[in-house]
Amino acid sequence: MKSGEIGAISSVFFVVTLVQSITVSVRRFHDIGKSSWWVLSIFTIIGIIPLIYWMCKKGDKGENRFGAGLL
Repeated sequence: MKSGEIGAISSVFFVVTLVQSITVSVRRFHDIGKSSWWVLSIFTIIGIIPLIYWMCKKGDKGENRFGAGLL
């Protein structure tokens, strides 16, 4: 394989995994009753702290404003 081919393959892999990780993050925020716009807080230094906390927090039991939970 040439280096150009490896670069193209890694770029496609990056885009595919980026879309999936954003989707999982949006679902996670909906599980804890937060808006999916909070995903954008990753672009700020201060926003990373609550983002890590919310990702570790247990999801809401029952139904919230985004619908029924998985549990």
